[in-house]
Amino acid sequence: MKLKYKKWFRLLKNNKLVGYKRITHYNQHFYSIDNYGWTGKEIIFDKYDKFANLYDLNNRPLFINDIIMLCNLLDHQLINKHYLISKLNNNAKIQLLPINDNTNDIITDISLLNLNKNNIKFIEISE
Repeated sequence: MKLKYKKWFRLLKNNKLVGYKRITHYNQHFYSIDNYGWTGKEIIFDKYDKFANLYDLNNRPLFINDIIMLCNLLDHQLINKHYLISKLNNNAKIQLLPINDNTNDIITDISLLNLNKNNIKFIEISE
């Protein structure tokens, strides 16, 4: 039986990545240092970022506070525009905040972009 996860987190300690945590629908907690092998052994952390329900072009899961670059949806060329994945008003939805951009081009409804993982490139974790 394949477990279904209702929550997925990236775990940080002193702003350094220390692992990942998943919680099943049965409230079972699983931990991983590499996001591959999972165990019930707890990882100590002081901060976490929630899974953003997005993956990048390398199938890497993306989390709140990740910095990404969007690909042009027509020719799949990377455009030089970075965004921070952020929560939208304490809601379950996310928004993309432009970084180093004076246009204030905030994307609040990513469903309108028809994004798939081939349109997103992970850059780094924001501090």
